[in-house]
Amino acid sequence: MDSNKFKQWMDFAQQMYGQDFWNNVMNSSQAGEFMNDIHRKGPFQSQEKKPEFPLVDIIQTSTHIILLIDLPGFRKDQITIILNGDSLLLKGAADTFPNGISVLQRERFHGSFERRIKLPVPADKQKFAAKFDNGILQISYERFFMEGEIVEIE
Repeated sequence: MDSNKFKQWMDFAQQMYGQDFWNNVMNSSQAGEFMNDIHRKGPFQSQEKKPEFPLVDIIQTSTHIILLIDLPGFRKDQITIILNGDSLLLKGAADTFPNGISVLQRERFHGSFERRIKLPVPADKQKFAAKFDNGILQISYERFFMEGEIVEIE
């Protein structure tokens, strides 16, 4: 459904059920905001969420978990990795532009970031490795396999 048809439907509902139709559906401030949004950008305009930074791929082999993390423009001394069982916290800070410079277009990431990544399998720090090469942080660790234990029932 395009935004014009949706607006027509909304106007028809308001005509059919009276001027208070949308106020009865929502409180007046919500209705006003909703109607303004519909008229301004249409009902189905994508509210696309930007992907988190940094971008992460997680790969599983038969023996290892591998994370490939894009950090273009960073140096390894600007990145901190904190491992906590099945959670990984990445922190970093990229150089920013010095004061007095006019930025005409800004698409690259600048400043600090923090991202928590849930690992698919808990990691043991003793079997954990990280290397940084050409803007890609590669983290790998051995998959941890636990054998099930039989629990006695009382």
